Amino acid sequence: MKTLTAKSTKDVSLLMLLCSISGMTLWLLYGIQVNDSTIIAANSVSAILAASLRGSSLKMIV
Repeated sequence: MKTLTAKSTKDVSLLMLLCSISGMTLWLLYGIQVNDSTIIAANSVSAILAASLRGSSLKMIV
């Protein structure tokens, strides 16, 4: 929310964001493997939001 209101991603660590996206993706793959819809839904939403934040942070860098 802070990124949207401030229109700045300078406070976001790119390395930490990549680690978070990696973790969420692994949990998503685990949820698919055990066929648990709760894990799949939660990590799908989280990974999409984190990836969009990563995309906006890369746009602001360039």
